[in-house]
Amino acid sequence: MAALRDAGLTLNPRLQLEGDYTEQSGWKAGQALVGHLGQFDALFCSNDQMAMGALQSLQDSGASVPRDIRLIGYDDHPLSLYTQPALTTVGADFVNVGREMALRLLRILDDEAVEPAHLVLPTRLVVRTSCGCEATPTPH
Repeated sequence: MAALRDAGLTLNPRLQLEGDYTEQSGWKAGQALVGHLGQFDALFCSNDQMAMGALQSLQDSGASVPRDIRLIGYDDHPLSLYTQPALTTVGADFVNVGREMALRLLRILDDEAVEPAHLVLPTRLVVRTSCGCEATPTPH
């Protein structure tokens, strides 16, 4: 939402939907958004599983991704490469974050004082065809 504000755009609250990180919630969100096609040109989902559900839902309704709507997920799920079209996604380094969290938990369990921390995930944009851009080669 900060990026939208920085670009001088506003988010229509009716187009901001909540999900539970499952394909089913993505599918339901896609169904809710079908009636609003033309009011927005891209959909960002909080994870790739919801994006895969939204993709299927939009296609079931006759919408074309990326012609009618561009779609981007988050987390670079291994199956995102195999959707049709292949899902553009934001890849994050979850292994290192998980390692840091585990180390913090172990210190807490050892009764060490652990200061609250704000961790920022390093990310990378994995461009595939669902965003309407030319896909970049993706290693398998």
